[in-house]
Amino acid sequence: MAVQKETKVDEFTEAFKDFSGLVKDNYLLSLKTAVSLMEENQKLLNTQFDYLLSIQKEGAGGLKVAYDKLPKELNAEQFSANLDNILNAQNNFVGVLRRASDVATKNSLAITQKTAERAIGVLEGYLKLFNV
Repeated sequence: MAVQKETKVDEFTEAFKDFSGLVKDNYLLSLKTAVSLMEENQKLLNTQFDYLLSIQKEGAGGLKVAYDKLPKELNAEQFSANLDNILNAQNNFVGVLRRASDVATKNSLAITQKTAERAIGVLEGYLKLFNV
């Protein structure tokens, strides 16, 4: 009868090892998926910023050409200088947004890494309680 109980415990231990390995693998996979989505969203955001800046640059170029055709008495050069200042300010703002996005992504990745390490450490500590 003692042999039968040991067999059931061994079967439970093996099943528990398999299950805990599955939990660990699924947890890591879900974290990798979240990180991948975060990185792709950042790439998409940067692409949208690039597109917005290129549209603004083309529009500003068209406005400059139109204002250059106006008589000099209308002071079109002042308009061009102000337009350049506005575009530079917007470029700087987009740069700030990109840097903030990069920092937020890096911080999120670091937090995710620490969370994964701690969660796996807790799981392994839990498994040690069962001498698995």
